[in-house]
Amino acid sequence: MELWDVYDRQGNVTGKTITRGGVLLGGEYHLGASLWVVNKNGELLIQKRAMTKRIKPGVWSITGGAALAGESSVNACAREVAEEIGLAVNPQDIKLLSRSFGKDCIYDDYIIIYDFPLADLVLQKDEVSEVMWANVEKVRNLYNNGLFMLNDISELEKVMNFINKNNEGGRV
Repeated sequence: MELWDVYDRQGNVTGKTITRGGVLLGGEYHLGASLWVVNKNGELLIQKRAMTKRIKPGVWSITGGAALAGESSVNACAREVAEEIGLAVNPQDIKLLSRSFGKDCIYDDYIIIYDFPLADLVLQKDEVSEVMWANVEKVRNLYNNGLFMLNDISELEKVMNFINKNNEGGRV
């Protein structure tokens, strides 16, 4: 049973917790986090959601999930990528890309520049069926065809801006 901290509209912990799937009152939020992994060539690590997933099975996405009670969103990112794809990342190397608010969730989107061979990953089969490196245009095409999970295409624009800002000599 997962326990989540409850946050207010300003992103402050209220001291209240709920179990996953519990009801949040108006003005209450739980904390979600996702991580864009970018290699030195500016390609994005994307993962295909397992067909057994309740929400958007078989659709491509990035790694993410809910922060557990007492856990920061950056630590939730590190935990989620370790659990779902077997990738160990140092939370200190993860940079905040943006924070947004949904109906009952605060979304913290992070980014990390990290190179590694896909063969090193160990997929959690009930979460992820496949991974690949994809350029921004590939991700945009997947999104436009309903095959990539994003709240809004503007999320991809933020990633592109980060890549462009950090691009040195044709490499990120």
